[in-house]
Amino acid sequence: MPLVYVYGFKRPIAKRRQIVREITDATCRAYDVPPEIVTVYLMDLARDSAAHAGELASDAIRRLDKAKKKPKTARKARTARPKR
Repeated sequence: MPLVYVYGFKRPIAKRRQIVREITDATCRAYDVPPEIVTVYLMDLARDSAAHAGELASDAIRRLDKAKKKPKTARKARTARPKR
């Protein structure tokens, strides 16, 4: 009986249903088994208990959210130079 553990941050129920369905389908194809014997466990992690590249996920998300909120400065429109 295949057991699949997926570690990640909590997602909405619709996304959880989608990932479980797709993992089950892929496992059935790869192992040539019926879906009734495939078990998928979704293991929710807190964003401050995981890190990537030395930065907690919670800090990275906060940093990215800040960057999104910064207003973009308008660029001055270029005018065509007259031909000589």
